[in-house]
Amino acid sequence: MLSRLRRKARKVPPAAGSAPRGIPRGAGRLSGFTAPGGISIAGYRPKRAHLAIAVLGLLVFFRPWLVAGLLGATGMLIGVVFLITGFDGFWRGVMRANRWYAKRRPARAAVVMGRLDRFAMRWDAVLDRFPEGTVDGLYLPDFADIAQADSRHDAAVARRLSGLQGKGI
Repeated sequence: MLSRLRRKARKVPPAAGSAPRGIPRGAGRLSGFTAPGGISIAGYRPKRAHLAIAVLGLLVFFRPWLVAGLLGATGMLIGVVFLITGFDGFWRGVMRANRWYAKRRPARAAVVMGRLDRFAMRWDAVLDRFPEGTVDGLYLPDFADIAQADSRHDAAVARRLSGLQGKGI
């Protein structure tokens, strides 16, 4: 019924001197309104980070079991990778990912590495409260020591390869 009425409606040409049909951008009801700090509300455009936080908040509010399930599945996946690769393999993989990130964003990687090291120190302090030998498998490695050992190993391999190259082998 409504579609027939729309089809039958005649297009009336605008009168001379009348305002344009559409409302121009920024000319809505809030165009002249400013917040107490002098900030224009109509000109606010949220950043991607604000939108992502809003979507995450809505997910937590409307689908809490989905969020809990995804966090649980992620934790189980990390646990399975830890069990398959072992303690040393797991942390070497973490350090490999950190080296990749350090090449990409060195300043941010230094901040992340400092936070990881602080977390490892605090976690070790918590584990020190338990009786000796009961939680030995839960200690985190010294990230700086692993990075130094890897750099020493890389330097040794480079020396050996350059020595072989000089001998013509």
